[in-house]
Amino acid sequence: MRLLLLIAAARAQPEKLLERGTSHYNAGDSTKAQQAFVQLSTDQTAPPHLRAQAYQGLAALAQRRGDPVEAAAQVEQAVATCDDMSCDASLRATFYEARGVLKRGAGDMEGAVDAFTQCASLDADRACDAALARLFHHNGLIQDAPPRYLRAVAAASSSMSCRGEGCVLRVPLLNDAAIALEATGNTQAAVALLREAVQLDPLNEQSVGNLALYLRDLGEVAESLKWGRRGVDIAPQSSAMLHNVALLEQWVRNKSGAVALWRQARALNSGVFQPVASLAHEEGYRGNLSGAALLYEEALLLAEASEQWKGHADALRLQLATSQLPHIYDDAQHATRCWFHYTEGLRELLRRPHLNIEDPLHTTGAGALGYYLEYVGLPDLPPRRLLAKTYWRGSPELKYRATWLPADADEGYTPPQIRVGFMTAFYFRHSVGLLTEGVIRTLDRRKFRVILLRIEGEPTDDLTTSLEEACDESYLVPSSTLQKARLVVESARIDILVYGEIGMNSMAYFLLFSRLSRRTAIFWGHAVTSGVSQFDTVSDEATGGGDYFVSSTLFEPSDGGQDDYSEQLYLMRSMTTRFLPPVKPRLSLEIEDVLPGIAGMRLYLVPQTLYKLHPDFDGLLADILRKDTHAIVAFPEAQLGEWTEALERRWNRTLTNDIRDRVRVFRRLDFDEFIRLAQLCDVVLDPFPVGGGRSSLELFSVGAPIVMLEPRTSIVQLTRGMYEVMGDPCPRCIAQTPSEFVDSAVWVATNSTRELRSIIQERSHVLYDNADVTAEWEVFLEFILREPRPSKPPRKAIIAQQSQWGFAKRSFGWELKELEENEPYDVNIDWTTLHFGLRLSHPDPWTGLTSEFVVAVYKGEDPVDVADRLSSYIGAEPVKARWLAAVLQNGARQSGKVVDATVYTLDDVALNITVREGDDLHQVATWHAVRSGLGDGHIEVLSNALRERISSHTTSAWLSARRKRDHLSRGDPSACFSRHYKAAWTEPSECSVTVGLTTCKRLRHFRLTMQGLIRVFQGDLVDHPLVCRVVVIDDGSSEGDRLDMMREFPRVDFVLKNNEEHKGHARSMNLLLSMVQTPYLLYMEDDWLALDHVSVTHVLDEALSVLRAAHEEEPVVEVLLNDQSSRSCAYAAEEGCPMLGKAGWPRVTSDGIAYRLHDYGTVEPGHAFTYWPGFSLNPALWDVRRLQCAFSESFGEPPVFNSTDARFEQSFSLKAYDAGIRVAYLPRVSFAHTGVDQTAYALNNFTRPFDGQVGGGLK
Repeated sequence: MRLLLLIAAARAQPEKLLERGTSHYNAGDSTKAQQAFVQLSTDQTAPPHLRAQAYQGLAALAQRRGDPVEAAAQVEQAVATCDDMSCDASLRATFYEARGVLKRGAGDMEGAVDAFTQCASLDADRACDAALARLFHHNGLIQDAPPRYLRAVAAASSSMSCRGEGCVLRVPLLNDAAIALEATGNTQAAVALLREAVQLDPLNEQSVGNLALYLRDLGEVAESLKWGRRGVDIAPQSSAMLHNVALLEQWVRNKSGAVALWRQARALNSGVFQPVASLAHEEGYRGNLSGAALLYEEALLLAEASEQWKGHADALRLQLATSQLPHIYDDAQHATRCWFHYTEGLRELLRRPHLNIEDPLHTTGAGALGYYLEYVGLPDLPPRRLLAKTYWRGSPELKYRATWLPADADEGYTPPQIRVGFMTAFYFRHSVGLLTEGVIRTLDRRKFRVILLRIEGEPTDDLTTSLEEACDESYLVPSSTLQKARLVVESARIDILVYGEIGMNSMAYFLLFSRLSRRTAIFWGHAVTSGVSQFDTVSDEATGGGDYFVSSTLFEPSDGGQDDYSEQLYLMRSMTTRFLPPVKPRLSLEIEDVLPGIAGMRLYLVPQTLYKLHPDFDGLLADILRKDTHAIVAFPEAQLGEWTEALERRWNRTLTNDIRDRVRVFRRLDFDEFIRLAQLCDVVLDPFPVGGGRSSLELFSVGAPIVMLEPRTSIVQLTRGMYEVMGDPCPRCIAQTPSEFVDSAVWVATNSTRELRSIIQERSHVLYDNADVTAEWEVFLEFILREPRPSKPPRKAIIAQQSQWGFAKRSFGWELKELEENEPYDVNIDWTTLHFGLRLSHPDPWTGLTSEFVVAVYKGEDPVDVADRLSSYIGAEPVKARWLAAVLQNGARQSGKVVDATVYTLDDVALNITVREGDDLHQVATWHAVRSGLGDGHIEVLSNALRERISSHTTSAWLSARRKRDHLSRGDPSACFSRHYKAAWTEPSECSVTVGLTTCKRLRHFRLTMQGLIRVFQGDLVDHPLVCRVVVIDDGSSEGDRLDMMREFPRVDFVLKNNEEHKGHARSMNLLLSMVQTPYLLYMEDDWLALDHVSVTHVLDEALSVLRAAHEEEPVVEVLLNDQSSRSCAYAAEEGCPMLGKAGWPRVTSDGIAYRLHDYGTVEPGHAFTYWPGFSLNPALWDVRRLQCAFSESFGEPPVFNSTDARFEQSFSLKAYDAGIRVAYLPRVSFAHTGVDQTAYALNNFTRPFDGQVGGGLK
């Protein structure tokens, strides 16, 4: 702590005492100094200004003794003694300065600020402004620091050399002031101060280094490099200088120069981690993942060993966890492992008790925000949500809210002109810029003020300039710090901020966490969800996150695809991009110019970046090359030679010598060359899981036919949507199976290229410059601002309406349909005869279109007949038809005893509600609210009131009463639960469980499933005392695979099906059931992987406890081992299971095992999968005795799966429901579904009727 100021005078006796005390103090004689100061301070005849200085002397002595409390007390005496009548302003300022120093030392920020402020107001030439500026600067109030720094720089106390108290060294002050100015967005002023600093001290390392960095931020790249390289000359032993200048070299794309400086910095062994981490980034980018991991581990050790850098350790752990994503995967298993390792690495971080990720902008590392994960083909949402959750938790500073946003920013807002901002780093001739420019240019300027926000750091060209000129306002968003970027975006005061992409630019990604506008929307420039949701943050404070994701009904599955997005999915009906027609090709280019030596061959072009090529794509290439001996498959080379080399090494393994030389890589082309090559090729192959987007629009402009494998395209189906807009000129081009893909590609290339080109070129004009796209964007932007900001996680996509809608009369009620001009919007319901009604949405699995219906049951009508008429009209599959019947019967069959009759008043509307035993309370609330004209919000209020009043609505008796309303379900399994029912089995033993699996041509999946079970059982399954036998039914695997299975798992009883008549999953199930001679069956298919935390207690003991607790009113015969609160829960994506244990009716066994009871047909919120009767082939423990008993009691036959029914699981589940039995599930996530990439049906060349449907049917 600096010494407190002592001022001496020498006129009269008091002056002599002050002089004596000061002299002794300076000489180090504290005793004599104390005597003199005490004598003077107690002399009431002495002038106040001298006594005040004596108190300050006593404060300095106390401070020297290490007694800050006494020092503070003496300073307060000085302040109290010296008022504005007895002391001049300069002297009083010294006392306030002393008070500020002591307050600062005591951690009293508010007191220090007040003291230094008073000091500065009394004497502008003291050092108080500098002290105040640094106090603000280093305590998180950076915005308040620059004005104080500028006053300090202008004060006389700022000097090149300081002697004594009251002055500040000028060069360090200039450096600190420049840092604060730059941090608050005033880089120009910061540079001016640094120019003075380097003029005063040309060898000042900090001044030179910061001047170089700030000049870069101003775009003065050449001068920036000059100062940076001078900095290296000045401080070649400074790791910080070397690292920062390496960043400058990297900025100008001098990668070798940057790497050389980082290596030089690392060689200093100075304990600084940043150069080592930067080298790790570079190695990861090159594809040297093992080298990257070693460097990250080295950087982590350096950070952990340093108090200065310890706060960066978690950020390095994050970079290490996410760094092992190659650009080129070795094989499909490698890709899957990388996905699981990435997600598990993030989960491991989230399990840490404390997580601190400083400076998140510089933590993306080689993992690149998980960019390469989407090329694995597994779900994108889980890892992206995990990454976002890691940042939400570890970087609370990301939760920033723009200061201009009003308190009611979440409410609907309708200004006379909407300020809409479009932001990305890619406003040049890049896909994002080209896909968004048409809408940006054509939005109606009477309704919208269009603002361009370009994130710096990427190239610029003529598109950049023309877009800036086309917009009403344009801003350059800095890429150096989040704080500076937020200030620029915030200054634009935007109503709706549209991100051109999320996932390709770090600054855009991290800005999304902030709340910088009333609403945010994300365009599919990077065609996956951001994973950044306001609903995943752990705090209640207002945060950012993506509000809406813009896609199209053309690109998404029939169910809307909402489960793949953390944002509210908004589906336009158009292409969503007003893409301008590409330029015509340059006709002078010939194929031989790009691919010499292929005359007479057919060109199969794959014009995509090489990291898009999934390993499974190699097998399709091989089949094409063998089927068409004149085929050449060609790809453009990768951005880095290492990536191309990695892919070619893979091809050397996966492609045999007889075809390998017909796979070519050509040089990277400019656009003119690319579009001409597309015109000359015979067919284009769309890779998976990510196909073409912008490239498909360009390819179709020259009529190039594109063949795609639709089921393997796991992100937005862009190419398929374009074909649909053109009227499907090539149905065969959209293949559904690998063999179809191969056949279609060869068919197009060998027979149909010329004809197809003509048709596609004739129709492709509808893809470009479509004014309807702009109109849809205008509707969308007005809609999302008019509506309140989403306040809860989205459950279904919003689909844009094209015109005015109304209801048309149908035999079951009314159907929502488009109205003709002047046709009235009307539903004429006869409320006097209406007995019950509800409103339903139906996504048609065949067309992908969603229809809305009002279903009415009038007095005297049978609800089953009404359900039949609706089911027939919409072509409902059996399980949905039965669900409709169950729901209508629940509401319309108002039988049973009255348990409550109460009048509820909502918004002055009186509702006289009678509740009978068995009623679905939410259905009752909906019916009464809607018929009384109340909105959706009132339904929830009323439903909650009913649930609170009638606690018995969850009981066994209540659910049993509701079950009896279903006249289609007549089974009564009570006898099976009222007496001991035991099937004979051959071996007398205490074991009671058979473990059964069915598998088909999927050795990889089967092996993972078995290995997971062995891990759960901690050894061979049959060694467990409860397990009698393990049976595996194999359907048609190769002899080699079967030998591998039997060799790896010798104690398993394998049943090998070879006969074509025995083929199929249903027959495998029947065979398995015929072999079970134990009371219980633990069953699963071959594609369920046990998660690491699962134990045998979870799998057997808890499920057995539930089955043993079953009784007549709750006849449970199956316990599913995964929670069923959502599809992601059922498939074991823990990060996507926020409602874990919330669905179903809660139950607890007598020995304390919690479980949930499934309820078919309820509309109770939170109950997932209520459209499914219950019984499932997902991992579960079955009570085989009581299942057999229930079928025998109800139908006089054993439980048999219908092998002639493609929907055999549905039909069996419905029959089980009709037998009166129930299903439960454990509220945990135990098994992950791994078989999304290969279905056993496809492997057996078996096509179900619904396999080609959009969205794959109801489930």
